[in-house]
Amino acid sequence: MARKFWHRKLARPVRTTDGAILETLQDGVAYALAVPERKANQPAWQAAAGLLAAAGEAGTAEAIEAATKQLEFALFEGKRLAVEEAIQIATRFLIDVKLK
Repeated sequence: MARKFWHRKLARPVRTTDGAILETLQDGVAYALAVPERKANQPAWQAAAGLLAAAGEAGTAEAIEAATKQLEFALFEGKRLAVEEAIQIATRFLIDVKLK
């Protein structure tokens, strides 16, 4: 049986508008499972769930970074990402685009 890495920290803590601070893959999975079904069926949340599962299996920095980014995107899209985090994500995106 494969070892699970649910205890691993996300690439960075993620704050939500309801005051939750998601720090581990397990926190991200628990939050995603609590999302109402109509939101959970949206592509952003489906992708987040898949990437969180993959990161929990692999435990690699790359998988965790991908899962964190998708979780942030799903929260942003659903207006559940805290404002400070949304600004940081936008800044990182602009820096990434400039570097390419």
